[in-house]
Amino acid sequence: MTKTTNYQLPKWEKTDRIQMKDFNADNQKIDAALGEKCSVVFGTYTGDGAASKFVALPGAAKAVCVWPIEGERCNSDRNVWSARATANTPQTLGYATHAPCLSISESGFTVYYRTGVSTRGSSDGAIYTNYPNEAFAYIAIV
Repeated sequence: MTKTTNYQLPKWEKTDRIQMKDFNADNQKIDAALGEKCSVVFGTYTGDGAASKFVALPGAAKAVCVWPIEGERCNSDRNVWSARATANTPQTLGYATHAPCLSISESGFTVYYRTGVSTRGSSDGAIYTNYPNEAFAYIAIV
């Protein structure tokens, strides 16, 4: 009997003896492989101006991107309106501080609103991923 390339499932031939244990083992392989697949989640939230806002997802995200729906807002070296993060690497406003802009947890992600963040020796930077009454869109790989 030969096997498939990716999951080593049997490719039955007429002369092979078919056994239940082979089917059960193959079903376990298929179930495990399907369980590892990712899904893409799209959504929106409205900023509330709190220091942080949690947005729930149907599972642990591998990556998240957020951006204002209006589209006129853009990031600068001092202000952050849109952000992207991976499970192990949150986005921060760098330079003199590492204030979070977007972070991922086991059940969702958190966005932030903070003004007066120290950047390049000044204190006029801002994090706007939870700007009050601003509509944001997000895409998450879960």
